[in-house]
Amino acid sequence: MASERRRFIPEIAPAAKTPATTAVALEAALWYDKMSPVTAVTRTGVAGDAGWYLGPVTFTLSATDTTSGVEAVRYQVDDGPWMTGDSFTIDADGVHIVRVSGRDVAGNEEPIQVYRVSVDQGMPVARLPGKSGPVRVLAFEPAGRFLAAGTEDGRLRLWDTASAQCRLTVNAHAGPTWR
Repeated sequence: MASERRRFIPEIAPAAKTPATTAVALEAALWYDKMSPVTAVTRTGVAGDAGWYLGPVTFTLSATDTTSGVEAVRYQVDDGPWMTGDSFTIDADGVHIVRVSGRDVAGNEEPIQVYRVSVDQGMPVARLPGKSGPVRVLAFEPAGRFLAAGTEDGRLRLWDTASAQCRLTVNAHAGPTWR
């Protein structure tokens, strides 16, 4: 029963300084909550190089508040509207800015956390300057320092992957190198 959880404190009459006949009902305990909630953020997806993801990235949000409890967790992707929820997925290519913040029942807001997430789901494209004709054959040497490219014009070129410079051109034969 709700009244069993309440404690009654008598009201003091100002003139007599004695208990009056009225009482004020209070909850069993009064709480003062000055602490903001804390939101843990987990990102999952297939990671590529240099902090890029190769497919969709799912954010999972888990907030805790030991005093008044969590009221809501909210997030914003890029400059979109603030949304509430405990998970969302980014599946659009590009660099995105994600903001996350929790709010507790007492109204305390957590400082906004900011995350940068980069998604590129497309196949890589490289331009090889100085070549003529479509590239038909590609092979990297085991250490990845050099790339051999056979083109439709019958030439084989050896590229330095660090500088993107052609280091050697061989006229392999009169026909295409891919046959």
